[in-house]
Amino acid sequence: MSAFEDLDSLRQQTTTEVYLPCGTPVKIVLDGYKATDNYATNLKLTGHTNWFGSMNVCNLIAEMADELFVERTDSTEPLRVLELGSGLGRAGIMAAKILSLRGRANVVVLTDGEEDVVQQLCANCRKNEVPDGLCRRLWWGAGTDLEEVQTAFPTGFDLILGCDLIYGPLGAQALQDLMITVRALLKPLASTGQQISAPGAVPCCFLLAFTRRGAVTVDELLEAGRRHGLCGHMLETGTFDIFENQVDEDSLFWANTVVRFHWERECDRRDGLVEDDCKEAGKPAEHIR
Repeated sequence: MSAFEDLDSLRQQTTTEVYLPCGTPVKIVLDGYKATDNYATNLKLTGHTNWFGSMNVCNLIAEMADELFVERTDSTEPLRVLELGSGLGRAGIMAAKILSLRGRANVVVLTDGEEDVVQQLCANCRKNEVPDGLCRRLWWGAGTDLEEVQTAFPTGFDLILGCDLIYGPLGAQALQDLMITVRALLKPLASTGQQISAPGAVPCCFLLAFTRRGAVTVDELLEAGRRHGLCGHMLETGTFDIFENQVDEDSLFWANTVVRFHWERECDRRDGLVEDDCKEAGKPAEHIR
């Protein structure tokens, strides 16, 4: 008997609720399957269950909603959000619900590399009254999938989300393909090199929930971003230990964190992240390997 059979007995529905800075609750409900261990070895596809990284990102985008989803003063275009490796869609659907509650014109695109997962993703979008027509398959790296997304969204995305995407023996290659995809789809800087975000907003960025599994180190993650013109740093409010308790980012015991990547020329403009901080983020740091 296959280890992946009898999935019906593993079906589960999960509810995720977060709170905006104003105190308004935002709740979504997802259908998926229950993982019986920390690596979901009982499931054929890791995208068929929820992972802590997506909960981490949901809390973070709710906490940062006033900065991430601020109204733009230089454009009437909707804010465009892309989730890579969506799985059940927890982070992307949450972003869509937050944007809807704020009355913010938006386009939220949810993607996964597996067709079976995309089907479940579409079902979860319908369950939460999020348009499922923007769910699509996307294999990372150069190829037809990426070209099709670039054609459909030629101006790129204001915000890209990724949750617990790097793991296993192919993690290093997956990381390179991931960064190729982000570089191609993250909205570029204006031709003058000036920021295109409205005052008070976080510049266009890629938020990656990263779980320390041994596939790659944090230094390798940051270096991969730099090779593609992206400066990354760990967010203290998104860093947790193995017991899912929030910790200081310099702790020896962190297991999950959110890394925010900006275009390198944005790094000295926002949130007290100056050029020296970017250089510091790239230094070898034995305590965070």
